[in-house]
Amino acid sequence: MNDLKLIQDYKHLSEYRLSFNELAAQVFHIDFEQWYQRGCWDDTYTCYSYIDGNTVVANLSVSRLELVLNSQHYKAIQIGTVMTRPDYRSRGLSRKLLEFVLSEYEAKCDLMYLFANKSVLDFYPKFGFSPVHEASFTVPASNLEPKRSSLRKLDVNVAADWELIQTLAAERQPISQQCGVIGATGIFLWYCLNVFGEDIYLIEDTQTLVIAQYEDKELHLFDVISKEPVELTALLATVISSAISSVHFHFTPKFNDIEVAATPYLVEPDTTLFIRSNCPRISMPNPLRFPLVAQA
Repeated sequence: MNDLKLIQDYKHLSEYRLSFNELAAQVFHIDFEQWYQRGCWDDTYTCYSYIDGNTVVANLSVSRLELVLNSQHYKAIQIGTVMTRPDYRSRGLSRKLLEFVLSEYEAKCDLMYLFANKSVLDFYPKFGFSPVHEASFTVPASNLEPKRSSLRKLDVNVAADWELIQTLAAERQPISQQCGVIGATGIFLWYCLNVFGEDIYLIEDTQTLVIAQYEDKELHLFDVISKEPVELTALLATVISSAISSVHFHFTPKFNDIEVAATPYLVEPDTTLFIRSNCPRISMPNPLRFPLVAQA
C-alpha cells in the first residue's frame, strides 16, 4: 500500500488514461478512449485512482450533475466505474477511494448516488448509502394513435449527424420533472458511442432525438432529447407503428392524458440504485425509474 499513489483528473495524461481504460475493459468490458478522442470526456467526470508505478490498479470515478426530483433541483454526485485489478483486491482500495471522495464532496452536494452490482450490496450501506427500489413503466400501444412523421436514423460516424447529436444533447431539457438529470451530456454521448449507436433517431419535424429499440412488438424508449419540453403522447405517436403492442420506458415518464402501469422493477446485476443524503428536503418520486442513459 505504501508504494501506491493516489492521482486524480488525469484524462489528458495518456499513460494513465490508457491504463485506466485497460482496467475498465478488463473489469467491465467497456471503453472510454473513443469518448475521450471525440472530445466528450469533459470536466464533469473525474477519475480518482491508485497507481503502482504508471499502472492504474484501482479507480472510483465521480460525475458532477444536477438532479431534478419532483420538480426540485439538487446538486448531485454520481459515483461509478469502481474497479480494482484482480491482484490488488482485498487491500481495501475501493474503501479508501470512497472515503476520500466522501470527504471531498459531502459538503458540496445535496446527495450522492451510485448503481451497485449484487456482489457489493452489503458494502455501500456501511457508508450511509440506502437502496432505492426502481419501477418498470409500461403503456399499451392501444392507447396511442400512430402518426406519420419524418423519422430518420442517425449515424454517430457521419460528421453532420454527430454534430447534431452533440448540439441537441448540450441544449436539452431534462427527460422528466419527476426524475431528470442536468449536466449529463458527457454520459449521454458515451452511451451514443458505446451502447446505442444503432438506436438514435431524429424526428425532423421537431428536431427531437429519440433513443429507442424495436424488439418484436415492443418499443423500448431510453431517452428523448429536445430543446423544448416534450409532450410524450404526441411524441410516441410519431415513433410507434401498428405492429407495436407496448412501450417500455427506461426513465420516469409523465403523461397528462394516459395512465402508465408501474410495476416492481426486476433488478439486473448492475442496476441497484443507492442514495446517500443528509438533506431533509429531498423528496424522492415514487414510483421511480432513474434514466438509464444518465447512469455512469
